[in-house]
Amino acid sequence: MIRDTTAEKASLRFFLAYPLRGEAAAWHRRLTAWVAARCGIADVAQRVPPHLTIVPPFAAPSEAAAREWGREAAGHLLPLVGCLGRFGVFAAAGRAGGGVLYAAVRGAHLKKASAAVFHAQEYVARRAAPAWRPRPWTPHATVAHGTRVHSADALRRLLLEEMPEARRTFPLDIAEVVLYRKEAPGAPWRAACCFRLG
Repeated sequence: MIRDTTAEKASLRFFLAYPLRGEAAAWHRRLTAWVAARCGIADVAQRVPPHLTIVPPFAAPSEAAAREWGREAAGHLLPLVGCLGRFGVFAAAGRAGGGVLYAAVRGAHLKKASAAVFHAQEYVARRAAPAWRPRPWTPHATVAHGTRVHSADALRRLLLEEMPEARRTFPLDIAEVVLYRKEAPGAPWRAACCFRLG
């Protein structure tokens, strides 16, 4: 029997990101696990490794194509130097509750890095024709998605009031980007390959 793989190929999704490593990654995992246990919500680190998204999820006809696009996009990028810590919130558009709680990245060199990210997004958008379009970059590591019961802002207050470790900050000097892959809806994201920068 010949298996039709068209649907499987169409479901291949990828995104490009700066990975968090070492203490910063361990801290991020502790934050996401604490919020999940405290509020009974999904632990985002169970679905995707700690990271700072560069190019949002896009579809590709094959992993080979995605790797080629990722390699070319990485050629536009700069190593990321900054500091991870403090929290921000992306509000949910048009409704109460929800939103995204994130750990922010700050630094003196982010303006140049942001311009480079925009060009990387443009490159992938021209090839993958994703639903999104290149946009100004806010480097961040998602901690939790808010719900109707616990908005992202309420989660931020809980973290700061009840988890002293949440106030820590970590220096970042990231000279690589990772292409992540998800094989099917609901499947976890896995690292497919890594590209060195600089």
